[in-house]
Amino acid sequence: LEEYAETKFGNAWKTIHSAYTDCIRLKDGRAITCHFEASIIYLHDQSGKKIKEFNIGRFDNGFDTIYSVALDKDNALWITQPTSHYVGQFSLETEKELFYIGGDFENPEPFDHPEEVRIYGDFAYISDMGNSRICRINVVNKELEEYLKFEEPTWEYRQFRDKELVHLQSGLYVL
Repeated sequence: LEEYAETKFGNAWKTIHSAYTDCIRLKDGRAITCHFEASIIYLHDQSGKKIKEFNIGRFDNGFDTIYSVALDKDNALWITQPTSHYVGQFSLETEKELFYIGGDFENPEPFDHPEEVRIYGDFAYISDMGNSRICRINVVNKELEEYLKFEEPTWEYRQFRDKELVHLQSGLYVL
């Protein structure tokens, strides 16, 4: 566990490690974390000390929390809030919303419980649990497309080396 945590969080793992924390390691050694139960996003210094709390997210109602964060090539932060079917892009400098899609509690379109966002190249990949698919949004022109479709809920998507991995309700799969 310690070796994994050190690989994931760097030397600051003892300070910021949590089984529920989404973590983005920045090139300068700092980290951005989000704990889905608290829906709070922090910037940490190289030692893991919290140096900033971001006021980012669309809904602060106690139950629609931020599940996932990712940083695109322009250092814009992408988030998912599954209960409101929301995916958003924010400026880290101004904390302003730059782009969003979804966000209607009553109408799960185009997403139905987007669980996770990950950035690869020019695309934000969204694990759309309720629609059993992976979508991708071009981070530049914001075009949305269905990328992969499954027959069961879709929780996570990764690209690793030359492989694609997906976490479905029934397990983990290499595509």
